[in-house]
Amino acid sequence: MKVKALLTISLILVLFYSGQTLKAQETAAKVSTGEKLEREFWNAMKTNDMKWLEKKVVKNFQSLHPDGSRSKKEELDLISKLNLGPYKLTDFVVTQEDDVIIVTYFVSVEETIKGEKLPTKPAARLSVWMKVKDDWMLATHANLNPMK
Repeated sequence: MKVKALLTISLILVLFYSGQTLKAQETAAKVSTGEKLEREFWNAMKTNDMKWLEKKVVKNFQSLHPDGSRSKKEELDLISKLNLGPYKLTDFVVTQEDDVIIVTYFVSVEETIKGEKLPTKPAARLSVWMKVKDDWMLATHANLNPMK
């Protein structure tokens, strides 16, 4: 009887820990997708890859910057004129609900927007990606780096 109880408890523990491992792997995959998308976004901005950006930004995109909001056209126009210096992305927090990924992170970057040089200390950013058909698309982005 003791052996049967011990085997039952062992089986329950194995099943429990297996389930926890799968949940951790699923969470890591979601984090990897969100972080990967942001890193691709920053690489496209740095290399001025406007084809990638045109393809990955939804038609009704909206951004928010310290100087106001922008449409897709306005944001892409801004990005096309950026001359980004070296940057560092840190402190990613990624959540996913069905076909929506929300990514917050900090970035240190040399950038100038509308002639204003922004501080290079780490500043918060937020992006929302949504799945359209079989592709992840950028729906919104917030640059929370205050202007001087």
